[in-house]
Amino acid sequence: MKRLLFALSLVSSIIVGGCLADIRPPAVKENGLVNQAEIDGRALLKKVEKLYGGREAFLLKTSVNAIASDRWPGLLPRTFFMPWYKNDQKFNLKWLITTDNARLEFIEEPHRGEVWGIQNWATYIQKAGSEKPVFRQDDDIKFWLPTLEYFIEAPFRLSQAQIVQYAGEKIVNQKVYQLVFISWGEPGPQKTIDQYLVYINKATGLVDYLTYTVRDMMPFITGIMHYSNHKIIDGILVPHLLTVVNDFNDHDVLHEMTIHSLEFDKKPDKKMIIPRPELGYPK
Repeated sequence: MKRLLFALSLVSSIIVGGCLADIRPPAVKENGLVNQAEIDGRALLKKVEKLYGGREAFLLKTSVNAIASDRWPGLLPRTFFMPWYKNDQKFNLKWLITTDNARLEFIEEPHRGEVWGIQNWATYIQKAGSEKPVFRQDDDIKFWLPTLEYFIEAPFRLSQAQIVQYAGEKIVNQKVYQLVFISWGEPGPQKTIDQYLVYINKATGLVDYLTYTVRDMMPFITGIMHYSNHKIIDGILVPHLLTVVNDFNDHDVLHEMTIHSLEFDKKPDKKMIIPRPELGYPK
């Protein structure tokens, strides 16, 4: 029944033209941008950065190499949104920290050895056994590779947003959360700019949830990312289980990425990720 409702909601939203989702909390909707709320919000995000190992220390890591898999348990979400060749696809994801330049290699069949890459918003595919990548714009690569990178790096990137507003406290599943709203340009919904609402666990200081819009996919879509299974890697706290759920009280999983291993590389082979640095496109 939930899958049927999901499909009907999707079709209905497309028919009515797709209203822009707006995840501003009441405090931001009612009061707009408040200077003290920005000060408090940025202070909280700085505490998060420090708890996770520090932004400066993270930037010094230069690049990340992660073995991960992505599971899509529901038929309809898998049909509509899953970008991989098969469910629970396992891959090796490398990226240059905070750059949105990334390389994903499939490490199991089908298409073992095939590479997807993005460099300066130009996308490429390198088939298994081929010596050179073929550049062509691919919407799945352009969306998914920077998105996976951003959500893993979120504790260190959220504070860089143009708009930051502390939005009070909220109890979710019997835990107290401090909320911070972030966006760019203006707080209200915009066609090409996403909104985020950070749920910081008041007891632990961790980012347990991150709600967000998905303008690059469909203007009316929102999501909830649940972070768990944190591990310290070379002084940096990294969530190893990233689960997208329907809502806070519904653990019907849309998709779930498991990081099986992760390491930092201060001297990466940048040519592997950016094979043709002269190529690039506007975001």
